[in-house]
Amino acid sequence: MSASEMQTMLADARNAGALLVSEDDLPDLRRAAQSNGLLWKQVGLAGCHGKLNLLDRIAHALQFPKTFGRNWDALSDCLGDLAWLPAKGYWIEFTHAAELRKAAPEDFDTLMSVLDDAATRWASQKIAFWSALALPDAVIDALDDDALE
Repeated sequence: MSASEMQTMLADARNAGALLVSEDDLPDLRRAAQSNGLLWKQVGLAGCHGKLNLLDRIAHALQFPKTFGRNWDALSDCLGDLAWLPAKGYWIEFTHAAELRKAAPEDFDTLMSVLDDAATRWASQKIAFWSALALPDAVIDALDDDALE
């Protein structure tokens, strides 16, 4: 996908959601997001093996209020608000997502669902909310192969 195609895709809030992306594609996607004026935040998942650590990392990266409840509902509420981080759109990238996916697949799937729900809520306000969970190329290729079967 060309840089201009990426920028066009990321500008449309109706298409926003949680993406599984190659780690190699993150820099180009980040540049496209920033070119569109999306607020960029990064959540590092190296060594993250479960829900509570995941929630803490997201809360820290996105500067959640101190009252954050450290559960999925609280994550959903915070991602649907972000009043403390006003922006015309959002780009949240999760690096080393394969570690969480391997250690806690149910938490990984729940995170994807919460992120997609947040994107849908933001889209109703015509605000793009993108999240990219970076995986190694081999994992992306295996997922593509599984989808074809």
